[in-house]
Amino acid sequence: MPGAAQRKALGAKRHQQPGGDLGAGPRRSRARPLPGAHRQRAYLLAELGRGQEGLEELPPRQDGEDRQELFFDYQARLRVHLCLNQPKLAAELATLVLTADDWAQDALVIAAAVEAFVAAGQSDQAQHLLARAVTNGLDPSSPYLLASAGRIDLTNGDLDSAIPRLSEAARVLGFNRSLQHLL
Repeated sequence: MPGAAQRKALGAKRHQQPGGDLGAGPRRSRARPLPGAHRQRAYLLAELGRGQEGLEELPPRQDGEDRQELFFDYQARLRVHLCLNQPKLAAELATLVLTADDWAQDALVIAAAVEAFVAAGQSDQAQHLLARAVTNGLDPSSPYLLASAGRIDLTNGDLDSAIPRLSEAARVLGFNRSLQHLL
């Protein structure tokens, strides 16, 4: 059993080392969250219908970011603008995805951009982007691309094509039970 002096020294040592033996250490100022964390939070806020908060959470865009960060950035920005019922702003971002030939490689970004085009009444642009994504190697049977194609079909009034595509996308994504009553 350690004496009082040893206990005091052990206690002081715990507070000098981050985490100490008991996981408690001195409280240090937190580092600023990375831009990716803000983007994820903005995306989630938009998904929850809290678009204005999502917009405030988005970090400023920076030139020269790596491609993966730009994918996340555009996906979050598209979702926020759609949540705020700003389809024209979302379609402007979607146009950037469309014009960047090699960007049509991420199904989540493609799905968000297609949704933006459809919301802005630009289904021809949405079809063009979807076709480019498939040409660039994305699987047309991926649930995100199926849902995108189904969205375009609905916009064009083609229920016979939309229902099977949307049903399969919902099944693969695990939404089958919640959407059964709609079919």
